[in-house]
Amino acid sequence: MRRPALLKAVAVAMAAAAAAYPGMDQALAEVEKRQGPASTSLIGDLAELHDRDLSPTGKAIKDILVGRGDGQKLSRRVGSVPPKTSAACARDKCCIWKYIADDMRAAMVGSAGRCNNVARAAVRLGFHDAGTWSKDTGRAGGADGSILLARECEERRENKGLTEVCARMRAWFDEYKGFGISVADLIQMGATVGTVSCPLGPRVRSFVGRRDSSEPSPRGLLPSPLASADTLVSMFANKTIGPAGLVALVGAHTTSQQRRRATGRRGGS
Repeated sequence: MRRPALLKAVAVAMAAAAAAYPGMDQALAEVEKRQGPASTSLIGDLAELHDRDLSPTGKAIKDILVGRGDGQKLSRRVGSVPPKTSAACARDKCCIWKYIADDMRAAMVGSAGRCNNVARAAVRLGFHDAGTWSKDTGRAGGADGSILLARECEERRENKGLTEVCARMRAWFDEYKGFGISVADLIQMGATVGTVSCPLGPRVRSFVGRRDSSEPSPRGLLPSPLASADTLVSMFANKTIGPAGLVALVGAHTTSQQRRRATGRRGGS
């Protein structure tokens, strides 16, 4: 995203967030002032292996993170895929995900053609599973499906409001687990489909291959909507997300609706 467009998104995001959380506009304004280049930090094997030792998928992900690749797929053309129970579909790791994405989109788009509460909750669920990681936690936490597998969805206060979408994800997993998918991938695919389903949502490229974990993720790594700019910048820097990335993440809230934090503004962005 070019900087002028990013600044415009910031203004919209700040206005929407402030409407739901009085006082948050000041924190977001402080974050916006600190914008610099997008983070190019690498984690895990991507930081340790030479390009020649990476798989084609690993190389593609690395290129996106360091700014050499595009994280969006601009073409809408999708070729036909084999029947989902066929051997041909089983040989193609991405085949079954076309069927899953189609099922998800049908549940995430309302009669007016706009994304609905299922889509919004799916985006939030994706972040709440992935966001429980930082550089200090090593391989613990992150996008590992533990928000469902360790029942964090039901048992952690910060996940209130996600129980319905968690139940829906479990139903989708029960339907498709025989095809070798992981809960972790299912959650992140839901976040991607939810994003793409919303008006002007970017067509995010999707990658699968995450490993599931039923171990509870570390606590205290998801941001409070009442956090100061210093707290937000520090927390996300430890996730390898700089101020520019943080602003883009806040921008996602322009399509969200809160119902539990500020009850006097239920349904606000």
